[in-house]
Amino acid sequence: MKHLVICMKWGDFFGPEYVNLLFRASRHYLDIPFDFVCMTENQSGLDSGITVKPLPDLGLGPDYWKAGGWPKISVFKPGLVPDDTRVLFMDIDTVITGNMDDMFKTGPGVAMVNEWPRLADYLNPFRPQKQLSGVFSFDGGNETEIYEKFIANPAAARDKYRIEQYFIAGNASRLNTFPDGWVLSFKRHLFPPHLGVRDGASVPEPPQNARILLFHGNPRPVELAQEGLWGKRFRYGRGAVPFIRDYWLKFGIEPPLP
Repeated sequence: MKHLVICMKWGDFFGPEYVNLLFRASRHYLDIPFDFVCMTENQSGLDSGITVKPLPDLGLGPDYWKAGGWPKISVFKPGLVPDDTRVLFMDIDTVITGNMDDMFKTGPGVAMVNEWPRLADYLNPFRPQKQLSGVFSFDGGNETEIYEKFIANPAAARDKYRIEQYFIAGNASRLNTFPDGWVLSFKRHLFPPHLGVRDGASVPEPPQNARILLFHGNPRPVELAQEGLWGKRFRYGRGAVPFIRDYWLKFGIEPPLP
């Protein structure tokens, strides 16, 4: 069984430094041999050890790229990933915090992250639990039906599932989830709602058993590596979060200005 890490970069919202950081951190936090692929329309500035593949043309309008990560469906395209290969997909603004070898060992089908409980879940205990696509794994060649169902009728897929992560979960041959605690949310687990502006230096580091820290919405990780005000609504902070800034510098990349 071969191991492959895949990320995607489209447009110019994220620069090549995000891909390089994820690549270098993956080399540090994986003991098993692996290849690293970035699917992008612009390979300028990427490290030489990164394999670049073009983004498959899904025939999608701009709204599919902005409202959810529908281009992620292209990782399931037939022939893109060799058989006998286990894939770990990560968003390029992911922060790796621990060894990821076990992320490849989650059994057959697609492994995703259970969405962390929201207020709606406590008010409605019968609301079905959903999954996230910031990080997921699957076997090459075994989940091509996800791509084929989507490409047959993208509009129907979006109307029914709204965003790509629910479509992936709803059409996987088998759905597994990563163990609780392996994948955490910066906002949910390290920076809960509060009044006022918190000092970035007071943000705790992830627990030792965490492997991956996901960022969704605001703030973005690069903002946390800078001085200044960051965040939104009841999650405002000021100043760099030490472990986030150290993460960038550890792998030889100066955080770009947000």
